[in-house]
Amino acid sequence: MGFGVGLGVPAILGVSFAIGFGKPLLLVLPIPFALLLLIAWRYRVTGYRVCPDATAILRPSGESPIPMAEVAETRFPAARPEGATFGLLRVEGIFGSQGLYWNRNWGRFRVYVTDDRHLVEIVLLSGRRVLVSPDDPAGFAAAVAQARGE
Repeated sequence: MGFGVGLGVPAILGVSFAIGFGKPLLLVLPIPFALLLLIAWRYRVTGYRVCPDATAILRPSGESPIPMAEVAETRFPAARPEGATFGLLRVEGIFGSQGLYWNRNWGRFRVYVTDDRHLVEIVLLSGRRVLVSPDDPAGFAAAVAQARGE
């Protein structure tokens, strides 16, 4: 759906406008949308890794580590913030949900979710939270606890 809307509609409009108005420059209309999809693809979550010193969110653009020294606890099943949640810098729907969000109860929190059915909440010592969705959420939470020495 996202690809059809993100690329198909601008491509069809670009071709239609280029033919209708006689302006071939309008054929570049899908390029900004293609670039946005490329950026979302590069930052999509591909997996998670638990090491003794950090939990890493794996993405084609590089890892996003969460140092174990900052982890207070992991919760499975994860809670969801109550009330309105606003995306500050996010990608929602295509390649999952990821980015920086804000909620009155939770404040700022990060989301790296590909499957809403497998949510694990990582609570940091600062009170901030990170939501992830590993394929084996109970095993992931147990691995993080073991890496923390619990």
